[in-house]
Amino acid sequence: MNNENKNTIHLEVLVLRAILTEAIAFNKFTHETFEKIFSDIDIAYKERDKYRHFISKRDLMGDFLKEDQFGEFDC
Repeated sequence: MNNENKNTIHLEVLVLRAILTEAIAFNKFTHETFEKIFSDIDIAYKERDKYRHFISKRDLMGDFLKEDQFGEFDC
């Protein structure tokens, strides 16, 4: 992964950050906790997108969706 992709924030994470920014000001929610939570969420979204890209690139989306709906995922 190059530095450009490493330092970007996923769009869905930015939306959540905007919604919860007010909570920092009005609640006793520390900025350190906020950053830790969203850092973890951002990593999860980036991993998800990486897997989606791999699946679509390999033309396996139909197989994945079929497995997701009828398979034995242990999520």
